[in-house]
Amino acid sequence: MNNVMGLFDKVTDAVGEATDVAQEKVEEAQEKAENMEDRAKKVSEEGADFRDLEEMPPKQQEILGKGMFPDEEFVMSLRLAGMRNPPYLTVTDKRLLKTTPETIGYDSESFDLSSISEVGFDEGLMSAKLKISGSGIEEEYEIKKKYHENIDEFQQEIYSRK
Repeated sequence: MNNVMGLFDKVTDAVGEATDVAQEKVEEAQEKAENMEDRAKKVSEEGADFRDLEEMPPKQQEILGKGMFPDEEFVMSLRLAGMRNPPYLTVTDKRLLKTTPETIGYDSESFDLSSISEVGFDEGLMSAKLKISGSGIEEEYEIKKKYHENIDEFQQEIYSRK
């Protein structure tokens, strides 16, 4: 009888430990889901002004990690108008990068800040347009109206780093 009770105690302990491990995994998964939810909510509600690379969506972090030079510093990024995979304009200490996530990989173009002579902004009823011009540059980017609260800061960052 003692052997049966000892075996029962071991099984009970093992089940208890397995339950504890499973509970920890559930809590970790819930926390991860909440963090992802918070990040998605921030991106959709607060708009498109990113001052920290770590705040950006993971895919965009990966794209910028590949697109920036090792000696470049991230300054600010702005999400442009777009439904599924919106493009981003990113100011570094050296360049202005436009990156667009694609199904496989990404598309990008960049401009040296020294070649930009003017950064303008036209506000419309539903959206706004950011206009960038300079030496060989005539670009216009659409920004959803609800996302352009900090466009002045974006313009200042470009001008201050030229």
